[in-house]
Amino acid sequence: NNLYAWFFLFSMTEGNRGNQGAAVNVSEKLLAELLLTRSETNTPSGNW
Repeated sequence: NNLYAWFFLFSMTEGNRGNQGAAVNVSEKLLAELLLTRSETNTPSGNW
């Protein structure tokens, strides 16, 4: 999955720039959104 590769690459790059705190914040938001969209798309509609 390209999103995961970009996610890890982004967090590594941000950490290397010395912005570890900001990188963690952004990474957590990205991961949360990623998991949210994944769970939404993985759930068959009308099958609750």
